[in-house]
Amino acid sequence: MIRTCTLVLLLAPALATADFSMGAKVGTGGTGLEGVYHFDRQFALRGTIGTFTYTDVREISDINYEWELNVTGASLLLDIAPKGRNFYLTGGIFINGNTFDATAEVVDSINVGGTDYTTAELGDLSGTVDFNPIAPYIGLGWRWRNQEPGLSLGFETGLLFQGLGDVDLTATGPIASDPTFQADLARETDELEDKLGIAKLYPVIEVRIGYRF
Repeated sequence: MIRTCTLVLLLAPALATADFSMGAKVGTGGTGLEGVYHFDRQFALRGTIGTFTYTDVREISDINYEWELNVTGASLLLDIAPKGRNFYLTGGIFINGNTFDATAEVVDSINVGGTDYTTAELGDLSGTVDFNPIAPYIGLGWRWRNQEPGLSLGFETGLLFQGLGDVDLTATGPIASDPTFQADLARETDELEDKLGIAKLYPVIEVRIGYRF
């Protein structure tokens, strides 16, 4: 308790003189809002929230999947502007709700784990990919008029270290509970996780507009 009170007293002068910014962002990290405390010309504490959805069709392991990428989450970041200039480095944590949802395209037969199955046997083959719920983030950016009250514009790029995806594949057809099929499905799941290994590093590119009070 004493340590907490001491920390609050030490930070009180900085908080009292800190300038606050509110803004919006758009990019691969999601479309959303952010708030920034500028402690001085070099240091700022930033919180963001955002969401983003992207759909595509990709062939993985000889199966065409209709993919839907859902990016959602919030971040808490420390911005450091060397010598108080517009260029800054940033890093922190991301509360990560990113997921892939995938559904195999309907064809006469699909090869799952090395064995061909008809769509009548499989039913719908679909899956989800989840990532680490807490992920570190590092980046760099630039803000125009960052040090002055009023409107500001900015650009940021970085990497979200969200870890290897956890793939969960399921089928709805009559063969879904067959032990042999389950073994093939496990092999297919492992192959998908290997193919999606690149997704452990998620690139962030964002444009920002804000207002500093």
